[in-house]
Amino acid sequence: MALMIKFGTLYMGDEPLGFPRPGPRKYDYRHTPSIDIRDTVPGKEIKWIDNGEGLYISKIPLLNYISWNDLEQNGFTDGKAVIIDDTVAICRLLCAADKPGVRNEWKDALDGVSDPPGIWGPQSVAFWSQEHGEGWGGRVAGEQGIRAWNPVGRNVRRKDIGFRPALDLAVRNQDICEKMIGKALMVRWASGMPMDYWVSGKLVEFTDYDLLLEDVDGSIGTSGDQLAQFLPNGRAFVSRAALRATTERL
Repeated sequence: MALMIKFGTLYMGDEPLGFPRPGPRKYDYRHTPSIDIRDTVPGKEIKWIDNGEGLYISKIPLLNYISWNDLEQNGFTDGKAVIIDDTVAICRLLCAADKPGVRNEWKDALDGVSDPPGIWGPQSVAFWSQEHGEGWGGRVAGEQGIRAWNPVGRNVRRKDIGFRPALDLAVRNQDICEKMIGKALMVRWASGMPMDYWVSGKLVEFTDYDLLLEDVDGSIGTSGDQLAQFLPNGRAFVSRAALRATTERL
């Protein structure tokens, strides 16, 4: 049985949106200056499904009439740091093209999470993926089939192509900033380290070299002294040298 959580709310400008929207139409991006995901508004929560590896994917596309370039302008293609209920996460598009050496996160989610049937919602609205090239962006799913993928013009806005975000609770090294102080976050280590090496806690302060966390939890195997120094008061210094700096495919 899939794990589903309700977490965060989508904003168009300053308006929090609820799902599903009453009536037959989806939310239309064309008449708003920006979108963001912020603190949870009761009754207007986004539903996320765990792919089984800690990546949470929106149960349904949240908007339509939004282009790949619109999502790029709002920071959601490769990922942006969002703060939801005092927790930091990276919100981004899925990697979903069938290319050699690149993991198709959407196909893996469909293969790994299928119970109960229909958990991923209706497929009448396709959604954008991270892939892009000169003048085009990647589109997946939709009317051509739940696993189909094909390029579409990056400026295209259509009612049958929308925004289906993914939420990664592991914060990347380059995303650490002042607004995260006092917030809960999790970090993982870059390629070459086991993927189960992680530390979470509330960010107290940071430098170019390390993070100071409190209320710490984590697992870093036998390489602990090289990666983090755990203090007796529930705090830890975490080295930034080997932290993940890009959105690596788990």
